[in-house]
Amino acid sequence: MGTALNRDVEKRPRSCEGALQIRAGGIQRIESRETITRLLIFDTRLMINVTKDSGNVFRDLGLPDADLLQAKADLAHQISVLIEKRGLTQMQAADILGVTQPKISALLHGRLEGFSMDRLVRFLNALDQDVKISVRPKAKARPIINVA
Repeated sequence: MGTALNRDVEKRPRSCEGALQIRAGGIQRIESRETITRLLIFDTRLMINVTKDSGNVFRDLGLPDADLLQAKADLAHQISVLIEKRGLTQMQAADILGVTQPKISALLHGRLEGFSMDRLVRFLNALDQDVKISVRPKAKARPIINVA
C-alpha cells in the first residue's frame, strides 16, 4: 500500500471504518470515503416505505388470534422479569411453578404453544402477583386485550 492510501485511510471519519452497506444482493463492506459519497448519492434516490406499527407485532404479521398471542407474550414477559429479578435458576422457578425445567426454558424463550392464559396467570399467582384483566369497549379498528 502506498503512503497516499494510508493518509486517506487516516483521514476517514471513524464512523466510516468497517461500515456496511445493505443492498438487495447482500451486505457489502464500504472501503473508502469515495464509495460512501457515491452510496449517499445513490441512496437518496431510493424510496423506503415505512409503516407505523399497531402496537401488536402479531397483528402486524397478520397472524390469527393476534390479541391472544400478544396477551400471552405480555404475561410470559412478566414471568421472565420476575424470575430474573429474584435471581432464580430455571430449576428453582420450575419448583415454584410446579413444572419441569424444560417447560421454564420454553417459556423464557417465548415458545408459548403449550401455555394457556389461565396457566400463565397461575404462574404469576405462584410468583406472588395479582393479575387484573380489564374489559372495555373495543376500538373501532381492532379488538384490544390488555394485561396489566
